[in-house]
Amino acid sequence: MKTVGDARARLNGSRVYRSIGLVERFIEAQPTDVDDVLFNALLDTCCRLKDLPRLEAIAQRMRELEVTASPVTLGILVKTYGQAGDSQKVLQLWTDMDQQRRSA
Repeated sequence: MKTVGDARARLNGSRVYRSIGLVERFIEAQPTDVDDVLFNALLDTCCRLKDLPRLEAIAQRMRELEVTASPVTLGILVKTYGQAGDSQKVLQLWTDMDQQRRSA
C-alpha cells in the first residue's frame, strides 16, 4: 500500500482507498490470518492520507481481533495524532506504551 500512495508520485486517492477496501475485506474473510504487520500497513496508509476516522476504525478492529499492538503500531499512532495536533491522544498512547512495556 505504501507503493500505491508513495510520496514520489501523485497520490491517487481512489486507488489507495480501493486497496484499503481490499485489505479490509481480507481481514473480514480471514481474521485468523492477520497480524500487526498487516494492520501497521493500513494504519500507516491512513496516516499518509490524514484519514483519522478510518485510522481509528482500523485500530478498533485490531483491538477486536486481539492483535497486539507492536512498538511500530504505537509509533504510527503517535505520529498520526501528533501531526493532527491531538496532544491528548498522544499522551494517552504514550501511557499505553509505557504500560505495555512494563507488562511485557
